[in-house]
Amino acid sequence: MSLRLVTEETPGRGLVAVALTVGAGGDDDPPGRHGMAHLVEHLMFPRGEGHGDGDGASDAAEAGAEEGAAQRALDEAGGRAAGAEGAGAEGAGFVALVQEAGGMCNAETHRDHTVLHTVVPADALPDVLALEARRLLRFWPAPATVRSETAVIAEEIRAAGAGARLWDTVLAALHPGARHAYGTTAELTGVTAEEAESFFRAHYRPERAVLSVVGDVDAGRVAALVEREFGAWTPGLPAAGPSATLPAAVPVTTRPAAASGTLASLTASAFGRLAPLAPPASRAPASLTPPASGTLAPLVAHAPLRSTAPRLPSGHVPSPHRPTLGAAIPYARDGVAVGHALADPRGDFRLYVAQVVLCELLRRSRLPHLVATAPEVDAATVQCGYQGQWLASAAPDLALVLLGRVPGAGTEEAVARWLEALGGLAATPPGETELRRAARVLRAGCHRQSDSLPARAVTHARAALLLPHATPDALPAHLAAVTPADVSTAAGALLAAPRTVHPLEGAAA
Repeated sequence: MSLRLVTEETPGRGLVAVALTVGAGGDDDPPGRHGMAHLVEHLMFPRGEGHGDGDGASDAAEAGAEEGAAQRALDEAGGRAAGAEGAGAEGAGFVALVQEAGGMCNAETHRDHTVLHTVVPADALPDVLALEARRLLRFWPAPATVRSETAVIAEEIRAAGAGARLWDTVLAALHPGARHAYGTTAELTGVTAEEAESFFRAHYRPERAVLSVVGDVDAGRVAALVEREFGAWTPGLPAAGPSATLPAAVPVTTRPAAASGTLASLTASAFGRLAPLAPPASRAPASLTPPASGTLAPLVAHAPLRSTAPRLPSGHVPSPHRPTLGAAIPYARDGVAVGHALADPRGDFRLYVAQVVLCELLRRSRLPHLVATAPEVDAATVQCGYQGQWLASAAPDLALVLLGRVPGAGTEEAVARWLEALGGLAATPPGETELRRAARVLRAGCHRQSDSLPARAVTHARAALLLPHATPDALPAHLAAVTPADVSTAAGALLAAPRTVHPLEGAAA
């Protein structure tokens, strides 16, 4: 079997989290069907008779039913599902059964992967694995279900508003062909059940997936259960086009060294052969208010990063790529959006992490100073990745800068102020105290996320599938290892990378 399994034992918690991550996302959408991956994710949460459905893109389903009733519901799932027809992977209602177990479930569609994650009491693990496998093995969406979920996604797209459209526009200008995973209503209208099933068969394949289990479990028993439930999952139809190459990795079992949960070792398990948490469909801010620190996920001690890009006397690093001036974008107010290409985390992970720290440092200290001193700019913020979700995918990403323009100020003047701030850091590294404050915020967020079993399960699977350096406990060390010289190099690399500029136009008064 080619499904990869990652298990982390965390005794004494009484809970277990299961995450199934598949190497298919918005970038795999067929031409003219932007949002197909998002739709298939929704169809993995079928509605059972009399039950509501969880929104796989953004809404977690939670419940607090007593464990006994929940266990009985899960035990009965097989019989109800066997006779179900036309309700997706299984008619009994995956979400309702998880809710009755006192658990919660959700899913996220990113540009290069989709993750389905569930957390339940540990003794419900056998039943949850059975349900997880069943919705993979019995995926046959009814036309009515496809239509209803398409309507749900259309409402999500509408609710996302200007922020999602802005990100989509800047991303496509910087990385042609790339789009966030929401989809578009026009392209999803008329999608058939056959199209959804074809996408599922082509992309939801065991060799393109990782199953991670984290919690109060025994790794050997988990491997046996997974072999039993997923053994019948075999490769589906061949993909219509060339598939992304996924890194090879041996499935691993991780065991804590002590009650603190720190990992002592990575030992190969006997199962499988093949090579984190915030939903991407969250709403974008309608203003230029600085967002909270980005989603997490990791540098060990290293030699200083080095850049060969020449510097001008001003501190600016000339870009070999001519900046693109894009079309104006309707927004909440007048301003400017600047998109900078981030380093590829698969090719230069250290530089990528240094750029994440750079953006946090800019957001916390340099941009407030810019707003206070630049007459052309009255608001400024920067974020890495969609809604600040850095390392949420391995696809080419960007740092998005939003600048508010005062009346009468031009786009070029506002952008010049931003480039001066970035060029200043490229020319002169920040002080240790300034750097430490920014890195500390990011590290604290890392530790908070690592305390969550679902987040750990998601991060383990994402690391196995896409980003081997970004395991749950590795990132704080990577962040702590970033030096002032690294931040300076990261600023120079950002200046030298491709960028795009879009005027933001507020509605006329």
